[in-house]
Amino acid sequence: MKIDPAIYPTRIKHLRDREGIGLNEAKRRVDREYLLNAIDNASSFYELRGVVRTIAERVL
Repeated sequence: MKIDPAIYPTRIKHLRDREGIGLNEAKRRVDREYLLNAIDNASSFYELRGVVRTIAERVL
């Protein structure tokens, strides 16, 4: 399951409403879910490389 970028804000809002957490925590959880799903769905080395690059940009 991939998260459509168009529904990204909606997923954050629903998570905040459902669990009563802050904005930064909701963003972190949605980002984590998106990245883990992208790793699971990578069908080639180059797709996986792109995901790893995205993670590195967020960390560094």
